[in-house]
Amino acid sequence: MHGFFGFICSISLYIIFLRELGGVKNWVKYLLTFLATMGCGALWEVFEFSVDNILGNDTQRVAESIALGKTPVYDTMIDMIITIGGFVGFMVLDLLYRKKFKKK
Repeated sequence: MHGFFGFICSISLYIIFLRELGGVKNWVKYLLTFLATMGCGALWEVFEFSVDNILGNDTQRVAESIALGKTPVYDTMIDMIITIGGFVGFMVLDLLYRKKFKKK
């Protein structure tokens, strides 16, 4: 889910940046897209944490992490890394698209 989120979020944000920042170089758009995607991923983790505390759930699998001898932060870090993977997947597909269909 986090990888899919990273991919879809990256596509959406890149399209927004394309419209708003027409004359800016692509690497700047990729950087802004990466930072905004990671910010959205962090907001999701804050949401998960908040819901866990309010409802008494364990969606972040804190008890499981402790039982496996890992720190509770482990699940959150893995989720963020997978979100980066979704962004990288988007970037690779975008670069391949540009190489194949654009002459720039």
